[in-house]
Amino acid sequence: MTASTPAAWLQGASDAAAGQQALSATGLALAGVDVMRVGIALACCVALGIVAILLLRRSQRIGTGGSWSSGTPRIAAAASLRLGPRVTLHLIEYDSRVVLLASDASGVKLLDAHDRRDGAREA
Repeated sequence: MTASTPAAWLQGASDAAAGQQALSATGLALAGVDVMRVGIALACCVALGIVAILLLRRSQRIGTGGSWSSGTPRIAAAASLRLGPRVTLHLIEYDSRVVLLASDASGVKLLDAHDRRDGAREA
């Protein structure tokens, strides 16, 4: 008893093989991967990434308050004084704080920090 295979099934297999050979000859099929589908998926991923970046930038811009939104810098070097070839004093203003720093060959040291008075120097 032998099982007969339908001719339609064999015909479909040979058509698929012929189609694969035609696609591989033109370089459009890479091991059964549809290049058009991969290209569309890549374009969608890039578009989603760009939208995500824009939304994150917008949310960070909205989330920051204070001096940044008014355009004035929150930190400024009020003065610097060179004491020697390797030692420098820096007076830094940050929001309402004034900080005195000394920088030398070993690093930066905090010398003084206090809140600025209302009548003090304003930029």
